[in-house]
Amino acid sequence: MIFGCRHSNVDPRSGYNPPGIVGLSREPSSLVGQISYPHVSYCTSANNEGNHSSVKFGSVAVITENTTQTPLLTGPIDFYSVSLEGISVDGTMLDIPKSVFNMTPEGEGGVFMDTGTDHTQLVLPAFYAVTNKIEDILSDFKSLPDVDGRFPVCYNDTNFRLDSTEIVFQFTGLEFPLSANNTWDQNSLGYHCLAILPAFRGHSVLGMYQQRNVNVGYDFNNNIVSLKYSDNNSA
Repeated sequence: MIFGCRHSNVDPRSGYNPPGIVGLSREPSSLVGQISYPHVSYCTSANNEGNHSSVKFGSVAVITENTTQTPLLTGPIDFYSVSLEGISVDGTMLDIPKSVFNMTPEGEGGVFMDTGTDHTQLVLPAFYAVTNKIEDILSDFKSLPDVDGRFPVCYNDTNFRLDSTEIVFQFTGLEFPLSANNTWDQNSLGYHCLAILPAFRGHSVLGMYQQRNVNVGYDFNNNIVSLKYSDNNSA
């Protein structure tokens, strides 16, 4: 069996070359496509010390709680498409037209789960709605430009708290709150930066940074994806 997405991998930010990307898409040539199990799950740790991450296939990958589930939509074969109905910040639903997250009949746009994207990316109307609300809530702090040029919203204040805001993704049938550690990242100077980026490709992506310590399970028989928080650091 041959699997993987790359022959040569380079990460200019980290200074080292990663060993490779497994490839968990739904394409026939991917690892998921070749083994053909109806259930796949993964959970990646937020702890950089040691490896507590896991990938499971078959019956051990089943997640049964209905409250963790949202439909897996029909879309481009290599993407895991989901229905995002809205985003709330501190209990307030943002004024984002639902059409911003919809996929067209031609398969353009939409919202995808992705293991190959590091940080969540939102199409511009949704991105600006989130960042404007965050900056409004945190108006007591001065927003700073990111010296690394990655994150549009950063703060550097000793009184800043990671749990100062709560962002909730409202999927069909599932409310998925971002944990405080998955909401904020740090740049090279130690600033706290909102770990959500603008998307310029026409679709939004729930990236791996927001999936840390989350048991993500796919049920291909019933077209369901589950998102369940799990303390991977204690595994």
